[in-house]
Amino acid sequence: MFCKRMAVAALAFAGLSAPLVVLGTTAPSAGAATGAVTISGKLAGVTVSSRVLVLSLGGRAWESAPVSGGAFRILIPSADRSALTNATVQVLSAKGAYMGPVVLAKRLEIANPACKTHKSTCPTDDYLGFSAIKAAKVSIGTLRAKNVAKGTPAWFLASKVSSKYIGTYVVRARNKTGEPYGAGTDGFLKRGIPDAHVGARGGSIKAHFDGLATSVSAQWIPFPGEGGLSADDSSSTGADPNSGSYSEACPSSTDPAVDATSSSSASTSAGQRAQGQSGQSEPGSEAGQGLDCSGVPNALNLDVNGNGTLNTVDPSAASSAATSITTWAQLQSPANEAINWHADNSLTTSGIDTWLEALPTQSFGVTAVVPQSSLFPSDPSGTDVTATVDCGTLVWCSGAQVGWAGTNGGLWSTSTPPYLLKPYPGSCPGGASGPSCSTTLGAGISPVSGTDIIGSVTPGQILTVNAAQTSGSSASTELQVAPYFVTTPYVANAAYALPTGSVTPVMTADSLGTNPGSTGTLNLSIYRPERLALPSETSTTGIMDQTGLHYSVEISQAINGNSPGGSGGICPSSSFSAVTNGTATSSSLGGEVTDSATSDFDPAGSGNPAPVGFSVNLDACTAALGSGYSFSSGNTYYVSVIADGEATSTGGAPTAWVGFDLVVP
Repeated sequence: MFCKRMAVAALAFAGLSAPLVVLGTTAPSAGAATGAVTISGKLAGVTVSSRVLVLSLGGRAWESAPVSGGAFRILIPSADRSALTNATVQVLSAKGAYMGPVVLAKRLEIANPACKTHKSTCPTDDYLGFSAIKAAKVSIGTLRAKNVAKGTPAWFLASKVSSKYIGTYVVRARNKTGEPYGAGTDGFLKRGIPDAHVGARGGSIKAHFDGLATSVSAQWIPFPGEGGLSADDSSSTGADPNSGSYSEACPSSTDPAVDATSSSSASTSAGQRAQGQSGQSEPGSEAGQGLDCSGVPNALNLDVNGNGTLNTVDPSAASSAATSITTWAQLQSPANEAINWHADNSLTTSGIDTWLEALPTQSFGVTAVVPQSSLFPSDPSGTDVTATVDCGTLVWCSGAQVGWAGTNGGLWSTSTPPYLLKPYPGSCPGGASGPSCSTTLGAGISPVSGTDIIGSVTPGQILTVNAAQTSGSSASTELQVAPYFVTTPYVANAAYALPTGSVTPVMTADSLGTNPGSTGTLNLSIYRPERLALPSETSTTGIMDQTGLHYSVEISQAINGNSPGGSGGICPSSSFSAVTNGTATSSSLGGEVTDSATSDFDPAGSGNPAPVGFSVNLDACTAALGSGYSFSSGNTYYVSVIADGEATSTGGAPTAWVGFDLVVP
């Protein structure tokens, strides 16, 4: 397997959300049956083999068997009964992908006194969560598929749920039908959710969009539509329903902006309290909660804080807290074989698919990484745990190569799933073992060369991690596949001879213009890597340039007169100059230039941002990296231009990069 940076193991996949922790996988004993809860109903408007999921606020989940004939039953053991309070219901497709949330009931926004005189235009609320259920059997009626497009529903409405089973987890609906704002988009809403304003003494109800949230320094939860605070909001008291206006997606009675430095429940809005705290350090960040109030839980949400930026590239504290368990994509290619729309201003998704299929195994991969604390909160050490990842019937996963990159990893499985999980290399120094090495488990899964990546690796698919302790306790976590890179960065100011020729990057020549490598300055003009466009986006090419990435340069130790080899190091920011369309900063691994563009775009569109540019002084870089990196004439280096998203808590990040040989004249 390839290695991205010295401290980051390879093979990964972009932007999964927090895990759904499935506990109690065995049926309760006969003596405990009266304490268990059975939730039943019928699923209408979907194909057979779909599944229904009950998701607790803390992330525990209980799943039905594949539906046959429409009927489903979900058993919640007695020990987990308390976790049902404000738990939600979700639906998975027959192919293992997330389809959408279930609305248990819809009603007028009764918390707003203005609605008493404006019922016809008053906003509609969606009730998503259960109450503190006391019954042993609960029927939620028929779950009717809504907004069906190409045979796939976007959400479901329960036909008949007794009011005594409906809790206080409430979000505002898009319209009178009860459609959640996040339905059909996995929570990725480019414009956020509009405020709704109701005049108490006459006049009409109006809705408008504030700007998307631009800062999290003053607000822990930037509610959709809450860029700068609207006239009906205050950072200290929030919207006042008695004033005749009501705003934001969480219809609470206080609706304050929550200070990111405070974990006090006193600073939490009523809507957030209804979702429950479950002991998290900040409100709204648990896997089963909905930080953006779009109706899509954090665990299945591509943009958990509703600021219009994918989780994989969102540096905000709110996004990081609500997506602490993620996966990330990595894609690599030699520069002379890489593709990007900007290489010749023409690229189709079918052409991308052909290129991805032809990549060598281990050039593209999917990683499942799970902290022990998500599996067994009371025993996070992991020293007595065996865990596997099961891809079900997903074609790309069967027969894949599985393992970690580098000396701490290697391949350990080339069979069929489920695949064994091992300690994540980022927490495992060479030769180390024990709790420090076992707190995070994972596996890098690389589809074999020839796999139809675009046709088989689909955002929304579910990977299941099953774990067991030696004591016999079991737990599972379900992770969602999210968008991933399908092209690499493109170094524009270089001479290419595709598909197998040489790459000659532009270097600054000496004063006479005779020796382009004498100054040791490498000039880079980098076009952004691309991902497939999402259903909520418009793109004539079917792809989107990914903005907001961090660009760095890795250089190998030089071997004079031979192929480059040895370790690789990241050039420090002190070796950068002439930065355009970005900002040079430093990370724990080295220097990087962060793209100043933050709104993804169709590469064929007009008025698009210019490429990211900067120069690297290779003499200064190699000097900073130390022994084995000395810059001199005749040395050969392997240079990688790396584009990273936001690093996860385990150190990995969605990444795409290209590499080329650089011979110093």
